Amino acid sequence: MTMRVLFRVDASTQIGSGHVMRCLALAQCLRKTGADCEFVCREFSGHLCGIIEQHGFVVNKLPYFQQEETTWLGESWETDAHQLIDLIKGSLAPFHWVIVDHYAIDARWEKAVLCAGVLLMVIDDLDNRDHACHVLLDQNAVCDYQSRYKDRVSSQCLCLLGLKYALLRHDFVVQRQRVNPRQGPIKRVLVFFGGVDAVGLTLQSMQVLFEKYSDFQVDVVVGNANPLKDHIAQTCLEYHFSYHLQIQNMAELMANADLSIGAGGTTTWERFCLGLPSIVTPIADNQLESVAYLEKNQLIFVCNAETNYKTVLAQKLEACRAFPEDLRRMSYKIFDLVDGKGCDRVVDILKGYQSLEN
Repeated sequence: MTMRVLFRVDASTQIGSGHVMRCLALAQCLRKTGADCEFVCREFSGHLCGIIEQHGFVVNKLPYFQQEETTWLGESWETDAHQLIDLIKGSLAPFHWVIVDHYAIDARWEKAVLCAGVLLMVIDDLDNRDHACHVLLDQNAVCDYQSRYKDRVSSQCLCLLGLKYALLRHDFVVQRQRVNPRQGPIKRVLVFFGGVDAVGLTLQSMQVLFEKYSDFQVDVVVGNANPLKDHIAQTCLEYHFSYHLQIQNMAELMANADLSIGAGGTTTWERFCLGLPSIVTPIADNQLESVAYLEKNQLIFVCNAETNYKTVLAQKLEACRAFPEDLRRMSYKIFDLVDGKGCDRVVDILKGYQSLEN
C-alpha cells in the first residue's frame, strides 16, 4: 500500500522560507521510496506554493484574508485544524501521516487532527510549547538537545533530535561526495540571508566586500520574496558580483565557495554538510540559541546585526583572511557533523512506524 503524507507548512515574508524548504527535502526523499506527498499551505504574501508545485507536488491552498491583527497561522488554530481535517476526510485515498512544521501549531491543533485517524509528526526548533504527536523532530544543535522535549511530549513519542536528522536535499549529498574540507585561502564568497532578508543584510555585506575585498569572487543569492531583489541585482552588476535569484543549485554554489556570509537557520546545516565555513548573523529569535551554541563550540563566526554590522563584518573577514588555519580547522569540524543522510533516516523511521501500526 502506498504511503500517503500530508505536509502542513507555511512560508511568508514574516515566516521565511526555511520551513517549506526542509519539508520539500523530506517530501522528495519520501517520493523516491514510492510515497505520495501533498502540501497544505496558506496563501500568505511571500508563500512558496509555486515552488512546491514546480517540484511536482500538489498544494492544497488555504485562503488568507488580511486582518488588522494577524498571527503566523492566519486563522484561529480551531479553523486551521478543521480545514485540514476536511481535506483529510475529503481525500479519495486515505492519508497515513500528517507532518506539520509550524511555530503557531501546538498540542491543541494536533489533538484535533489526530481524531482524523492519522499518524502525526511534528518538526520543531523551539521547545516552547506542548505537542501531541507520534514523532517529533528537532534537527538543531543546542545545549542538552537530547532532553529538550522531555516535558513537552508524552513518553510514547519518538523524538529524533540533533544533526543526525538534518533535513537536506539530495543534491547536498551529491555535492558532498566531490568536496573536501577547505584548505586554502579565501577566493570565493557566498552571500545568502534566506528567502526574505527583511533586515537588509545582503546589501550591507555586498558593500563591505566591494569596498575592502575586491579580490574575492562573490555569489549573491536572493529569494523572490526579498523586497530589495531588484536593487541587489543592479548593485551586483555595478560590483561585478554574480547574482542568483530563487535558484535550485544552492548546493553547487556552496561547494564552490570558500566562505559564506549569511543567516542562521536551516541553511546552517547545508553549509556544514559541505564543510563551508561561515560568518553567521541570527536574523530571528528562534536562531539565537543555536547560533550561540555553535559559536561557543567554534563551529561558526558570528556577526550580530545589532552592532555596527559593516564594521564588525569587515573585522571578521580580515580575521578569516589573516588566519586561514582557523578556517581549515572549522571546515574539518563541521564537515564531520552533518553527513546529509538525515532525510533517509527519517523516511526509514516513518515507514517502520507505519508498518508497526498496521
